[in-house]
Amino acid sequence: MKYTRTIQAQHGSYVSVLPKPLVELMELRAGDKIVFRLLKNGKKIVVAPVKPAKTKADATHANHVDVTADDILPL
Repeated sequence: MKYTRTIQAQHGSYVSVLPKPLVELMELRAGDKIVFRLLKNGKKIVVAPVKPAKTKADATHANHVDVTADDILPL
């Protein structure tokens, strides 16, 4: 089962289709809207949730989730 979430990015809005285990890992619920930072990493797009950094380590070592370009659909 897949869940659809709206992502507000610097260069427009995207719809992300996330597998259920990832949704549970991120503690997402129906209707949640989350801000993501989209980064190009070779042929993959890295999707990382943007959260307030409590420490300097949090700011530099964010938890990145690798997804394919097919998982990011422009609106």
